[in-house]
Amino acid sequence: MSQVFDPTTVPEVTEENLKSAAVSAKTLDEKVAHSTALLESARAYASSSPESAQRMLDEAKVREELENEGHFSSTINARNMKQLYEEAHAWLEAAKQFKHIEAMRLSGLCYINGWGVEPDKDKGFDMVVQSIEMENSWDKVPEIFAKIGLNKPEFFTALTSHRNQRKG
Repeated sequence: MSQVFDPTTVPEVTEENLKSAAVSAKTLDEKVAHSTALLESARAYASSSPESAQRMLDEAKVREELENEGHFSSTINARNMKQLYEEAHAWLEAAKQFKHIEAMRLSGLCYINGWGVEPDKDKGFDMVVQSIEMENSWDKVPEIFAKIGLNKPEFFTALTSHRNQRKG
């Protein structure tokens, strides 16, 4: 529903109204500057997140292993493990919003292995394949995954197979 412009409702131009408008504009500029600073902080946060997320995931996985083996089974350990997984995934999601390749790759590995999420190998391999294609690095796949301790031939076979399924 559109409204008709009524010139009688326009406030009178006075010095007081101009000062008020100037204050509003200054406040708006401050809000824009603040929003810009927040966005820059979010980008910095997201760009550093895969490393932080990796550390959180590593600790959560150790806690989970200790829990499963009965060495450190407690409600506190379970709560801390869950919190670490949740925080790691929050960091990864933030980074993925900025198209961070490592974050997408690490998220994919989480889904493949069930690290803090319900395992979904198809979704995980889709994310890993997409991250590799985003940086056009199929020739560096063994090197990329060796850096994170994933040198398993069966992983590379499954990754290649999933890539071929996507193409076909």
